[in-house]
Amino acid sequence: VYIPIDNNPILDRVRQTMRPVAISNVRADWPEGVVRDLLVERGILSTILIPLAVGGQLIGTIGIDSTEEHHQFTTDQIELAQTIASQAAIAVQNASLFEQSVVRTRELETLFEATQATSATLDLSEVMRNAARQMLPALNTDACTIEMLDDVENRLDVRVEVIQRDGKEIITEPELFLPLADYPARSRAISTRQTVILYVNETEGDPLESQLMKTNGAASRLLLPMIVRDQAIGLITLDIHEPTRRFSSAEIRLARALTSQASIAVDNARLQTETTYKLQELFIINELATALASSIEQDQIFRVIHDQLPLLTESEMLLLAVFDPETEQVSYPVAVRHGRDVKVPAHGLGDDEISYVIKRRMPLLLAGDDVDEVLHIFGVTLRITQAKSYIAVPLLTGDAIVGALALADESSTRAFGLDDQRILTTIASQLSVSIQNSRLFDRTRRFTAELEGRVEQRTVELSRERDRLNFLYRITTGLTASLDMDQVLTRALEMMASSVGADMGAILGIDSISDNLTYRATYGFRSPETNRMMTFTQHEGLAGWVIQYQQSVIVNDVQDDPRWLHRSQIDDEPQSAIAALLEANEDILGVVMLYSRQRDQFNDDHLRLVTAAAGQIATAMNNADLYGLIREQAERLGAMVRREQVDATKNAAIVESIADGVMVADPNGEIIQFNSAAERILGLPRKTVIGHDIGELAGLYAASGGQRWLEALQNWMDDPTAHHPGDSIQEQLQLDTDKVVSVVLSPVNMGDQFLGTVSVFRDISREIEVDRMKSEFVATVSHELRTPMTSIKGYADLLLLGAAGEVTEQQGRFLSTIKANADRLSILVNELLDISRVDRGIVKLNFQPTDIEEVISSGLAHLRGRIEQEKKELVVTSNVAPSLPLVNADFDKLVQILNNLLDNAFSYTYPGGNVGVEAYAEGSAVVITVADTGVGIPPENQERVFDRFFRGEDNQLVMETSGTGLGLAIVKEYVKMHDGAIWLESEPGKGTTFFVRLPAVSESARQQTPFVGDQPELT
Repeated sequence: VYIPIDNNPILDRVRQTMRPVAISNVRADWPEGVVRDLLVERGILSTILIPLAVGGQLIGTIGIDSTEEHHQFTTDQIELAQTIASQAAIAVQNASLFEQSVVRTRELETLFEATQATSATLDLSEVMRNAARQMLPALNTDACTIEMLDDVENRLDVRVEVIQRDGKEIITEPELFLPLADYPARSRAISTRQTVILYVNETEGDPLESQLMKTNGAASRLLLPMIVRDQAIGLITLDIHEPTRRFSSAEIRLARALTSQASIAVDNARLQTETTYKLQELFIINELATALASSIEQDQIFRVIHDQLPLLTESEMLLLAVFDPETEQVSYPVAVRHGRDVKVPAHGLGDDEISYVIKRRMPLLLAGDDVDEVLHIFGVTLRITQAKSYIAVPLLTGDAIVGALALADESSTRAFGLDDQRILTTIASQLSVSIQNSRLFDRTRRFTAELEGRVEQRTVELSRERDRLNFLYRITTGLTASLDMDQVLTRALEMMASSVGADMGAILGIDSISDNLTYRATYGFRSPETNRMMTFTQHEGLAGWVIQYQQSVIVNDVQDDPRWLHRSQIDDEPQSAIAALLEANEDILGVVMLYSRQRDQFNDDHLRLVTAAAGQIATAMNNADLYGLIREQAERLGAMVRREQVDATKNAAIVESIADGVMVADPNGEIIQFNSAAERILGLPRKTVIGHDIGELAGLYAASGGQRWLEALQNWMDDPTAHHPGDSIQEQLQLDTDKVVSVVLSPVNMGDQFLGTVSVFRDISREIEVDRMKSEFVATVSHELRTPMTSIKGYADLLLLGAAGEVTEQQGRFLSTIKANADRLSILVNELLDISRVDRGIVKLNFQPTDIEEVISSGLAHLRGRIEQEKKELVVTSNVAPSLPLVNADFDKLVQILNNLLDNAFSYTYPGGNVGVEAYAEGSAVVITVADTGVGIPPENQERVFDRFFRGEDNQLVMETSGTGLGLAIVKEYVKMHDGAIWLESEPGKGTTFFVRLPAVSESARQQTPFVGDQPELT
């Protein structure tokens, strides 16, 4: 009877306290359950539980029962029971240990016997049989099977089955494969590596396993995974046919130990078998590689593959395909099916199984039940074989494909694996090199034979070439031996005729006057002088055909040739001919004709020889013509040089007689001419200047104002294309305190060619002094005029204000006229003073960052004041771009520039017109425009408006407006002093626009200096 102790408070109290527990009323004090029912059923109404303990561990209990309810056990009885229980516990423990010792001894004996049985051999099948036979008696089972795991196909292969029947062992090796996907219990045992126990009546979830157990008569089955190095290699199954018997824990433990030993023994035997097989395989591969390496002929290589490769593989069919890249054909020198040679026809690359490997240059392995699906995916059709298993590898040498090596099995779907692919790949690498070497050897052998033939042929050709070169050398020597061309041509014609065996010959040249063919030399004719008098056009006869088609030709029978001319009896004598074109530098000079009195006298070698000689003759004729031309040109050039010398002498005399100094330099800057006037003006002797670099001379005067002259010289010499026709540079050189020299530098050009420079020097000291005296006179007169003008204006103003009494209307008109003319005269004096200051260089500008908007505001105020004062209606507009940059300028002079332009617009615009001022940024500058709708300026006067004292008088309004013609001249000078530019656009009758561009102030300068608009007053 088995009594569960889980969830039993009475037994838990005995286990925890290790003291007796008395129950006087079982029905009332014992918890409900199986144990109480069992006690009541047996009539036990009172009981006491005495613990059996050894070394503080509870191993059981002794129950003393009574059929009396509320039976009381005495203390002596309890103590006696405890004493008996202590002795009993020791006795039970000893008996248990003895029994366990016996069981372990028997297990060790069994394991020892099993170890001896499995280690006695390394044959894999024998090891499996011994392991199965040892497990049957050791575990007292009825059947044992050993199954090996195929992890590629995910199945178990049944290798050995041992059945104990009627005291006899039945050992079989069935060919049975169990897919793990169909047997969940076996799959669980393999994947979890745990022992699985099955009972025939408890396998509803594993129908195939249940059916297999019923077929074998197994009531219970033990599945033991075979584990080696943490890897499952198979499964051992043990069956018990007796329905009432179960596997005990000791039997399961022994079964695991035996399974572990069997696993190690099986793995060792398998490794031994694989090692032996690999050694045999390597030995055969080595022999095969040695045979391939020692074979240089393709037939020997194919015989080695045919004889030795089947020893490495177990296949029904072996194919060696060779690919010819020139014809793109695949042939099969080795094709074996079931040990017999078969013939496979050659074919081109297609969709078959061999072409796939050759085109893709990658292996193809077909195995398993889904071969057709794989073929469909790869786009391959089985045309060479009808294989269920197929493996092929490419034969590669570098980037070149040689062919393919293939194995096929037409009966098994799993005939090949990765080992077969490895073997084929190894053999393929050796085989491809051998085939390639064989091909190279064959090619080298063919090349050697071909080379020998070509050497012999080339030797003959070189011999002919040597004779031809000797002939050409003689021809060339003869052509250069004399300048008498007729004699030279006759000698060359004789040598050509002798070399080719010709009986007659002629050289016909093109006459430069008539453009006809004339005889230049003849050979072998009976009356050569008669022939030399004849001429032909360039379109007649065989010679005309050669010139027309520019092709040398051999005629085997001239009498039957339609191109042959018959002009005399002599023309009936030749039978065969060679005609070669005389051509030099793409110019056709004539034809060489050689004749024989026999047909078929000439061949291609003769034609090549005559053609080469014709080239030499044409060159000699061309050189002779060139010599004559050069001699004529030399005579003409001599005459021209003499004329040039005369002209040069005249030019030198002319330059020497010029009153101004003249200095001429070549394109490299070397001074080649320096007249006496230049010596006198510059004070330099001619001999110290001629032959020196012009930069040295210009450098002497760089500090005297010749910097721009020096820079222009250097730029023109460095880059002759930098100047344009008409360019010139004018500078003034201050040689000493009272001598000023004007220098004008101009380039000398002849077409696009730069020939050098010409510098002209003139002493302008007197003109400078006259200008200075004129400026001083103007300044003095202007200063003298300002004093009376001030008095006249002042007294006129006082009289108009009535300081001398009441002024009549007529007196007022007279005084206003006096004041107006005094103002005009004052303006004239101020302008004359400004011009004189500019000329004398005493105008000093106070440059500061200036706001253009402030300047325009001041100018517009000035303009509106004039409009109000003179009662002239004008529309004034302004447009100043926002955020204009500052300009570096003198505020007062800039205001004067704008006021003069506005006054100009005011004066020459009719009432009702428009005057507009605009300012905007343009790059790194600011542009100010003053536009009016006035009378405009004619195109012929636009270039002169900035000249001093110029006033166009072609318009009535201009003539009625007073002025001196100095306002725009002053504006231009002030703009120039600001490094700016001024220009205009005008159309007569529509108005004029003046543009002033001034450089803007850089950002750094703007941050350092405040602009003028921020200052309350100017200092």
